[in-house]
Amino acid sequence: PSLRILATSQQPLGIGGEAVIQVGPLSVPTANAGRALTGIAESEAVALLVERAREAGASLEVTPENEAVVVELARRLDGIPLAIELASVRLRTLGLDQLVERLNSRFALLVGGSRTAPLRHQTLEATIAWSFDLLGADHRAVLRRLAVFAGSFSLEAAEEIGRSGLDAAADVLGLLDDLVARSFVGREGSNAGARSRLPAPIG
Repeated sequence: PSLRILATSQQPLGIGGEAVIQVGPLSVPTANAGRALTGIAESEAVALLVERAREAGASLEVTPENEAVVVELARRLDGIPLAIELASVRLRTLGLDQLVERLNSRFALLVGGSRTAPLRHQTLEATIAWSFDLLGADHRAVLRRLAVFAGSFSLEAAEEIGRSGLDAAADVLGLLDDLVARSFVGREGSNAGARSRLPAPIG
């Protein structure tokens, strides 16, 4: 009766007694003016970036001169640990500004993960493709349509664009909820006016 099982999964298992602990992305420094350097360096995303860059042989330290670029890089990578680890290795060759400039081609840039890691964890594209392949046809269709939004979007907008091409009985809200549970869609805003958005590497 005291047995507890800790399981990791792309989505909740949906069984009785399950307590879901959502593992979100790493904390990213805000873009507010006047933030302290210590606050930037201590954010989880920047701390991992600095640590992994140094392990890869690149010298990286947050300074008043580069803080804006460091914050931009962390935000563009959306606090995703794998993306940060792959980007940090590139700092052996590229400067911070160059790395940020090349993020528009992130799938070509963010490669070269550990050789001992599973193939799906060696590039950002492989990780996303592996997760995408686990989705059903309707989930994929809705996700492709949500990619038209450049930023956040409302539930009403998601339903309007998501139902195009789907079976009339398809439940866009249910599909969207599944995509949120699987971390393909993020939720932001207040409880009164919740909005959604796609993580930067997907959108």
